[in-house]
Amino acid sequence: MHVCLLPTEIISHIIFNTYGDHKGPAKHATLAALARTCRKFKEPALDSLWKDIDGFKPLVSCLPEGVSDTNMGEQLTLSNPEWRLLDRYARRIHRFTVSEGDLDLLDDRVVQVLISTPLATPLLSNLRSLVWTDDRPSFFPLLRALFGSTITSMKLGFRSTYRSFALSALLASLGARCPSIRELDCACSGDSDESSDLILCRLQTGVFHTGDLVRLASLPSLKSLHFDLMRYNIEEQLNFIPINFSDSMNAFEIGDVIYLSEGFSPTLEELVFELELELEFSDFDKEYTFTDPGLALHFDAVVPLLSFSCLTDLRLDWICTSAIDDTSLKTMAQSWPLLETFWFGGAVPWVVPPSLTFIGFVHLIHCCRRLCSIQMSFRACPVDVNSELFSKTIPNKNIAHLSVGVSPIIDPIGVASQLRGLLPKLAEVRFFEWPAGESVPPPFEHYEDGWSRVNEFLTTSAK
Repeated sequence: MHVCLLPTEIISHIIFNTYGDHKGPAKHATLAALARTCRKFKEPALDSLWKDIDGFKPLVSCLPEGVSDTNMGEQLTLSNPEWRLLDRYARRIHRFTVSEGDLDLLDDRVVQVLISTPLATPLLSNLRSLVWTDDRPSFFPLLRALFGSTITSMKLGFRSTYRSFALSALLASLGARCPSIRELDCACSGDSDESSDLILCRLQTGVFHTGDLVRLASLPSLKSLHFDLMRYNIEEQLNFIPINFSDSMNAFEIGDVIYLSEGFSPTLEELVFELELELEFSDFDKEYTFTDPGLALHFDAVVPLLSFSCLTDLRLDWICTSAIDDTSLKTMAQSWPLLETFWFGGAVPWVVPPSLTFIGFVHLIHCCRRLCSIQMSFRACPVDVNSELFSKTIPNKNIAHLSVGVSPIIDPIGVASQLRGLLPKLAEVRFFEWPAGESVPPPFEHYEDGWSRVNEFLTTSAK
């Protein structure tokens, strides 16, 4: 072997740069063959082969022959050499994913042997990231056996929102068993105070019980709070927070969630409300949901968020912001000078016209100089470029794309000229994208034409 290949670090570097994080049978077969090439390649190749594992099948293959035979009724026990053989591979796993159905190959005997390891460390002693999406309580003891102090990221994707004792006990053990966890993506809920032992930097959640949400979101280490509501069943009338959508889609519910934010960590940097709605546009003019001004979010509902001075990412893109005016947006922008992403309305074609104007947009650019991404609806018309606000606003060179939702527009060329002055790197303005095959309903077709003229101006002026 060449002298340059003698250091193990060089071999590991070559293997990582050749195979990276790619998965697939071809990679596994090549790494397995590489591990059998010579002793120098063996350990680095095995480390790469076992680093990212899906399901228990690879681990089960390390157990004595025949243990997966469900017809064998005797209790399974492993000798110390057999445990050491299993641990030889298990300790190399850094990322472990268990999807729904992956556990079907395990009978009770195999589960029992995996959770009864005589070793002083967890089953996967160097695990960093755990994804588990099987919600059968019978396998919770096996999940608990994977909890360990080395885990920094965890995703628990359970379909059921039933708050069983087993689930509550499982979540209650997270703080003590996973003290290093920083990111938790959890679509389930528990009811134990022990969850406050966690030290989180990022919490992503679907349906969560109010008490659990407040306990987790108040952790001083929390930097990112992401409400992922795409998995939420809007037909279920459950007493859960955040956002209990009913047929009337009352706006006060999002206000309730923001009200709870008074107990959130003051160092919060990211606050994201993500929702995927199936909107029907075929009978748009009769959809009262989009025309009801009572659904608009008012400034007093936003006030609790103003204390988050470290906020860099705020996404409330699907709410109706028609009740927010220029003065309110100015206050918001002054409160969040570090904003980089601001999505505030614009993802839903609300018929209720916005109160915000181009002046509010200028306030946003003036106060938040780090902005890179904006999505908002406002009434676009030229402003006085000689005004103190406009003349003292430093142009933002970070923004290349601007999403305006269904913003009404007057004098497109005048608006385009002033946008070019505020955003010299702006290449495109994105109007609301209607579903394929759907015609743009009134009055939005005129707005779309106006913004198309803005894009023509931006394209021409950039040459």
